[in-house]
Amino acid sequence: MDNRSRTHYAALLIYDFALFVFALIGVLSILLDFRFMVDEARLATTPFYFTFTGLSNMLLGVTALICFVYRLIAKSAELPKALYLLKLAANALIAITFLTTACYLAPAAAGEWWKLYINGSLFNHLLTPLLGLAGFMIFEPSALGKRWHCLSPLPFMLAYGALYLVRCYSHVDASGHIDLMYDTYGLMRFGVLGVVLAFTGFIVASILFAFLLNLQNTHKNKNL
Repeated sequence: MDNRSRTHYAALLIYDFALFVFALIGVLSILLDFRFMVDEARLATTPFYFTFTGLSNMLLGVTALICFVYRLIAKSAELPKALYLLKLAANALIAITFLTTACYLAPAAAGEWWKLYINGSLFNHLLTPLLGLAGFMIFEPSALGKRWHCLSPLPFMLAYGALYLVRCYSHVDASGHIDLMYDTYGLMRFGVLGVVLAFTGFIVASILFAFLLNLQNTHKNKNL
C-alpha cells in the first residue's frame, strides 16, 4: 500500500469500529434502560428488538463489525460483493429509521418529540444513522455500479413486514383492538390495506435510498 491507501484503509477500520460501538451503545442503553442523559423512559412500549429502529441498528452494528474483522484479516479496503450489498442494505434501512423518526414519529409525539432523541435513542435515531450514512458516502471504496444492487434492502423489508403483520394478528383482543405494543406504528387502524400500503412505501423508499447510495459510491470511485 502507498501512503494514501494506508490512510484510507485506516480510516475505514476506524469508521467500521466506531459504527459498531455507536450501535452497541444505542442498543444496550435501550435494552438495559440505561438513562445517561435524563431520567425519562422511552416513548415506545414495543420491545426494542421488535421495532424497525432496533432491528436496523442491530443490523448496521453487526454489519460494521463483520466488515471491520474482514478488513483487519484481509488487510484490504475492498469488500467482497456480499458484504458490500449487506452494508448498502443496512445503510438504506437506517436511513428509513432516521427519516421516519424525524418526519413522522417526532411530529406525532408533539411536545414530547425530544424523548425520541435522549439516552439510547440519541444513538439509535440520530448519531448511528448519521455516522453510518456519512461514513458510507465518504469512505466506502467498493464501486460495483450494478442497478440490481438497489434491491439489497428488499429481503429485510419483506421479512419485517411479515413479522409486523404476524405480531399484530396474533395479539388481537376480543374487541378487535391491537395494543400499540404490537402495532408499533399504529398502522392497523387503517386496516390490512393500510399496512400493505405503508410497507410498500417503506420498501420503495429503501430501494431508492440504496440506489442513491450506490450511485453516489460509484460516481465517487470513478473520480478517484
